[in-house]
Amino acid sequence: MTPAEAFEHHLVPHLFGPWAEQIVAQAGDLTGLRILDIATATGTVARLAACEAGPTGQVSGLDIDPTMLAVAAAQPAPPATAPIRWVEASALAMPFPDASFDRVFCVEGTQFFPDRLAGFREIHRVLAPGGSLITSNWGPLSGNPGYHALSDALRSFVSDVAAILPPVGLSDPAEIAALAHEAGFTAIAVRADHLDLRLPSARDFVAWIAAGGPTIRHNMAQLSDDRRGDFLRFVEGRLARYAAPDGTLRLPSMRHILTAAR
Repeated sequence: MTPAEAFEHHLVPHLFGPWAEQIVAQAGDLTGLRILDIATATGTVARLAACEAGPTGQVSGLDIDPTMLAVAAAQPAPPATAPIRWVEASALAMPFPDASFDRVFCVEGTQFFPDRLAGFREIHRVLAPGGSLITSNWGPLSGNPGYHALSDALRSFVSDVAAILPPVGLSDPAEIAALAHEAGFTAIAVRADHLDLRLPSARDFVAWIAAGGPTIRHNMAQLSDDRRGDFLRFVEGRLARYAAPDGTLRLPSMRHILTAAR
């Protein structure tokens, strides 16, 4: 299974899909809109938005990773949805004319922009006047105990550098709002949102994150075989408080949701 396939098969159902559903459900009426999903990965948000937009809408899913887009394109589309086109490009240089979209989503992607302000300015460019942007960013580790445990385990068993997790690289709501403001957006609001994620076990959580995330996979590869069991037991111990009676996990997670107008 490729990393992109592992992302779709494991991480989307248990980590990213629930957030995508909640964010799209809170996005208001999308019927007939021109919608862009940036950092679409395997297309979860794009497909949900296409269902809401209906056959009169248009959806584009943009990502820089062709392997993610290949998996996205292979997923079946429900009937009576907006057509989706998959676009391989950087969020910093999108191949769209000015004012091409009515609504832009970027779910857990802006922290990975090589130049965050340039990315927000590019989003502002492709949004039509009166259009809106919705982003979500991971909150701090304190609000995401699964990743907090993983970070502490990497610090204890690998290095301080390995413990720095890219997904939480833009977790300050003031910084998110400032980027949107400097890029020219108005009506800016950032709120904290919470969701409990359900996973089979702490070991599955670690395995799936490693399979679908290149940075964490690289850092975990530095573990010697005789230390891997200790690493897993460390994470299990930290997450034991979130175990349900049937042994599954209910992990709290937190995101900062930005809404802004063009």
